[in-house]
Amino acid sequence: MKRNRNNNCRNTNVPGFRTVRLQRPDCSWFLLPIALLLSLPGFAQQSNLREGAYLKNDGTRVEGYFKQNISLKQETSVWFQPSLQADPVRVELDSIQEITAGEDRYITYEMPRREYDETSLMKEVTRGAVNLFRGISTDRGTVYLWRDREDEVLLSRNNFEGFAQSVAQRCPGIQATGYRFNQGSLIELARAYTGCRFAGSEIEVREAPAGFQFSIGIRPYFYTTNLDQAQSTYYGRGDYEGESSFSAALTLAWVVNPRIRVMLEPGYTRILSTSDIVNVPPYTNPNTFSEVTIDLQYIDVPVLAQYTFPFGNLRPFVEGGLYVGIPLKRELTDELFPADPSHIQFKPGPVRFEETNFGYTVGAGIGLPLSASFEAALLARWTQSSSLMEVDSDFNEGPAFHNFRTDILQVGLRLSWISGK
Repeated sequence: MKRNRNNNCRNTNVPGFRTVRLQRPDCSWFLLPIALLLSLPGFAQQSNLREGAYLKNDGTRVEGYFKQNISLKQETSVWFQPSLQADPVRVELDSIQEITAGEDRYITYEMPRREYDETSLMKEVTRGAVNLFRGISTDRGTVYLWRDREDEVLLSRNNFEGFAQSVAQRCPGIQATGYRFNQGSLIELARAYTGCRFAGSEIEVREAPAGFQFSIGIRPYFYTTNLDQAQSTYYGRGDYEGESSFSAALTLAWVVNPRIRVMLEPGYTRILSTSDIVNVPPYTNPNTFSEVTIDLQYIDVPVLAQYTFPFGNLRPFVEGGLYVGIPLKRELTDELFPADPSHIQFKPGPVRFEETNFGYTVGAGIGLPLSASFEAALLARWTQSSSLMEVDSDFNEGPAFHNFRTDILQVGLRLSWISGK
């Protein structure tokens, strides 16, 4: 093999200069990071896969690899790779009975609906005398399939109370009121039922109850604002114009269940309202006016509750809650143009603002899952809040407190990552 004469790591002779022979450096250290970089794509692809298999409806077993996270949310198919080198392919749920991926086991189940039945994926929660599976129904949210040696029942929040009562009738030692419709409580009910009906048998918990689940994301948005004052206030007789701008908010949410979330979304809003002509005291003379600019800047802290309606992959939602505007800057500038020099005496001193802004916010939108852990949502939100400003003028014979209202319309995109998916 010929040596590369453009090797930068070797010594070269330059005409006109005396050659100094140095020890040839070892370039092997330089090849190590290159090799690592070249191996990263394949390593990342393999690390995102789990070895497993699926069972066809005719009983044929197909082995290969599945993605690490298999979503239960209204999936109609799963991604499967026959080998590490092969391209992933979609396998329709209605063509398979069961999936094993690593230590996880999934089954397909046909859930009855009013319009049409849907084939859903359900994950194994317990194994043994009572087999419990968890799934997600389009119109019922989280559901569980209860299988024992005597019964098979699809449990939802609507029929759980009746099911618990029937279990209590068969097992006098079980109190129906002591159990709730959640995974941890259902596991305990399965244990109690196994001890009662199938003495000597046990159940193995394959999926522990989910802990605190949260989501975090960002919401860039476009907004328009309006500032409203009563005409009876000192600066209320003007035609104010608000400005529009862009901003962003951080989204923090507690995922109560697939349909309900409690959110905190701190962001930034600037309400810049101006009027070239504001009729000011003595009011009777329209030629006495001011140019007024009101600059209000806030950290927005809305506390929201969100409810999602089941509607396939598209998830319309409504949200609303309390709004708190923490002021960063609030000031009013007034350039007076008096028709009579005596009118100058009515011009107030610096305007003072009192209290934090408080109000409410409501919104609606539509969400779309991007993957098992990421989702996007388009939404619009309306916020209304109020506070006070103090104007001290001789015309009012002292300080006067004026209530003002701010209205904000936002339209934006929310991108969120959900834990535990």
